[in-house]
Amino acid sequence: MLVVDGVSKSFARSRGEHGRLLVLDGISFAVRDHEFVSVLGPSGCGKTTLIRILVGLVPPDSGEIHVDGRRVAGPGPDRCMVFQNSGLLPWRTVQANVEFGLEVLDMDAPARAVRAGQYIELVGLKGFERYFPHEISGGMQQRVGIARALARDPKILLMDEPFGAIDAQTREQLQEELLRIWAETRKTVLFVTHSIDEAVFLSDRIVLLEPHPGRVARVIDVPLPRPRLSLDVQDSPAFAAVRHEIRGALRAMRALKPG
Repeated sequence: MLVVDGVSKSFARSRGEHGRLLVLDGISFAVRDHEFVSVLGPSGCGKTTLIRILVGLVPPDSGEIHVDGRRVAGPGPDRCMVFQNSGLLPWRTVQANVEFGLEVLDMDAPARAVRAGQYIELVGLKGFERYFPHEISGGMQQRVGIARALARDPKILLMDEPFGAIDAQTREQLQEELLRIWAETRKTVLFVTHSIDEAVFLSDRIVLLEPHPGRVARVIDVPLPRPRLSLDVQDSPAFAAVRHEIRGALRAMRALKPG
């Protein structure tokens, strides 16, 4: 469903410094239809830059991106993004925020209301349609962001550390909810995170990036059965084995690049 082929990106250095800073260097990997893949790596490996390139907000310097066999070079309805913060419009209700993306598609008002209601119910927020963002919790706001993205029916859901600013207990609950929603919708998901446990719990495979510049170090399979519940999976020997493998790979990266 998604092919990333040799994507590189650099940015101009800060004032007074010469040259450009290479952030991504020849990134290549593929994501299958209906697969849940996480991109994991330390700070400085270009995770957020990569996902912004994939959604079309930032152009690559070189390389190509293909979605369902078609080369893409900018934003499109086949990809929707859930940001680190929910990005909700504070003057709009939950219902109106979920409908926002459908307005861009020129969907008529009755159809928008029906579809938005379906996805609000899917993320567990039925009854909160008329609430404003400041009236609901951070975890609920992220659910609205997920519903807004899913309502557009994209082929690929791109998620940039969506639970990073949420407390640990709520984060665990949202991880399980995300897997439930993914199982129901069967979307292709690319999920960016800096949490090893989160990546292992959620993913079919993990793309591990090394930093300075970002390169694909390894692609790691996660051989854990589905469906997954946090308490059952995270205490299992298989979970511990994958986590140990990733930690070993990250330690090796630090040894090779001490700076």
